[in-house]
Amino acid sequence: MILPLSTASNLYWLGRYLVRVDGLFHLLPFTDDGEAQAFAHAFSLPAWNAETLNALIHDPNQSGSLPSNLDAVKQNIQAARGVLTAPTFEAFNALGRFNRLSVEDMHIMLQNCQSAFKYESEMVQLFCRMGEAVERIDIALRLIKSPAVDIKALSDILDALPIGWQRLKEPIMLLNKRYDRVAFYDLSDRVQELFRNGV
Repeated sequence: MILPLSTASNLYWLGRYLVRVDGLFHLLPFTDDGEAQAFAHAFSLPAWNAETLNALIHDPNQSGSLPSNLDAVKQNIQAARGVLTAPTFEAFNALGRFNRLSVEDMHIMLQNCQSAFKYESEMVQLFCRMGEAVERIDIALRLIKSPAVDIKALSDILDALPIGWQRLKEPIMLLNKRYDRVAFYDLSDRVQELFRNGV
């Protein structure tokens, strides 16, 4: 399957937002003030304890919140609709319609979406997995953890993509040598450049 770059970009961002949403589902509710402060600091969120962070993460007007990330998932699903099977589209559409459910119920719906997504074409899955790997690298660096496993996963994904995407191997090798934000931003910028200008 040949994907338009705009659709591939939507799938990439879908993957990134899915990791964010899934991560929030696993962390909510925050109960420890120290953990909440560390998380807020790592992601530059204006919260100083568990109570303020929980409120912020449920605030639809906050860019890093659960509702805003779910909205981004919905927008990317809508934009990629033409390459998705009906069951996958419906599963994600249901997630977008029922955003007033409990976190636990929404997490179950997200798992249903992820199960349906496994039946999509390889190319659709690869771009989504690419976004997931990049987002996990970002999170690992913010939380001062090793991104080695996700860097390897991203490299493996690139091996399965058309040849032009191999241009990302150089920034990935640099990131693998030095786990820092500058190397990550270089990789992220190169990804966006390929989506914008083509491979």
